[in-house]
Amino acid sequence: MTIQVEYRQLGKTGLRVSVPVMGAMTFGSAAWGGPWILEEEKAFELLKAAWDNGINTIDTANMYSNGVSESIVGNFVKKVRPNYHVSSSTSMLPFHVYHSPSQSTADATS
Repeated sequence: MTIQVEYRQLGKTGLRVSVPVMGAMTFGSAAWGGPWILEEEKAFELLKAAWDNGINTIDTANMYSNGVSESIVGNFVKKVRPNYHVSSSTSMLPFHVYHSPSQSTADATS
C-alpha cells in the first residue's frame, strides 16, 4: 500500500513535517489492557511502513501506555537512525520525531 505524503513547513523552524502524521497512541504494553494496544514488534511494523513511505512525524506522549509508547518510538528511531535527534516538548504538546528517509544522518534536523 502506498500513501500520498505531503510536507509542510513547521513555522519558522526550517523543519518540513509530513502530512499525514503517524499516531503512536496505540503503541504500548498489553498489560494496560485493550485489544487495540500494539506491542513493540507490531508497532515496529507500522513505524517501518510509515518511515518507508516518507512519513517523518510521529505523535506520541508520555501518557500513552504510561510512557511505553515513547519508549517504543525511541527504540525504533535508535534502530533505523542511531545518531538521530529527537525533539520533545512538555506541557500539552506531544513529542514529535522528525526525519527524512532520504537524508543522511549528518543532514538530520532536530
